[in-house]
Amino acid sequence: MTQEEEIVKKILLKDFSGLELLIETYSNHVHQTFLTFFSASDMSQIGDLENQLYFKVWEQIALFNPEKASLKTWLEVLAKNLSYDHLRKEKKNQGNLSIQELAQELPIENNFLEKEQFLALLGYLSPFDQEIFLRFYYYEDSVKEIAADLGQKETKIFNHLSRGRKILKKKLKKEEL
Repeated sequence: MTQEEEIVKKILLKDFSGLELLIETYSNHVHQTFLTFFSASDMSQIGDLENQLYFKVWEQIALFNPEKASLKTWLEVLAKNLSYDHLRKEKKNQGNLSIQELAQELPIENNFLEKEQFLALLGYLSPFDQEIFLRFYYYEDSVKEIAADLGQKETKIFNHLSRGRKILKKKLKKEEL
């Protein structure tokens, strides 16, 4: 039995020594993953997030599938998702920014469409589609990241982008007339 299998088995049996072994084995990797999102000065946040991660592992170890990923990779994905969730909550707690305020923070690279015009056109999209468009075109998040953060399949995100572009093209054509 590998060490990974031993850890999983013990945690499944709610044997605390399995969690201790997991922490001993993977804590450096987990910590480094959190450091990619937060600075070393945010040590209290990182510590809290690490605790949340280990609790999540304790509660959800049955969801781990060794055929899909190694335990190390699964921990990394959990750490990234916790980091994204934490950053979203922080941003939300700082006050809900309007789409216009979000867009003003971001540089426009596409000169054919002015920021104001683009934001006006976004008003024709649903709030969900607006978020997808801002994240994809302004923040340059990948479809994979957007899908993971929104709990959607990548194909659904591609569909929203495609339909949204069609809507915006129609609105642009109407404005040209």
